[in-house]
Amino acid sequence: MGIALFLDDRRDPPAGGDWTLARTSSAAIKILATREVTYLSLDYDLEGEDCGALVVEWLADTIAADPSFPLPIWRIHSHNFKGAAELRSMLNAIERRISGR
Repeated sequence: MGIALFLDDRRDPPAGGDWTLARTSSAAIKILATREVTYLSLDYDLEGEDCGALVVEWLADTIAADPSFPLPIWRIHSHNFKGAAELRSMLNAIERRISGR
């Protein structure tokens, strides 16, 4: 089935789902590295200097180096409008690169 990963430093995942929670970008990256994540929900602002963009940058670099690496279905649940727009732009760029192969 795969892993549904929820990245947020404060909020808990929505009720009724079988979510795996990551509170930091490094924890999310460790889970993504298993190649088992099929669904990803991202927050932008994490504790301190940490942010969801680090996860998306890691995904972009990993997929560029290994085109077989699966990009999960994604959504952004951040309340930071500008941060959410940045994540969306970055993820859309990854999707365009993948579809252009």
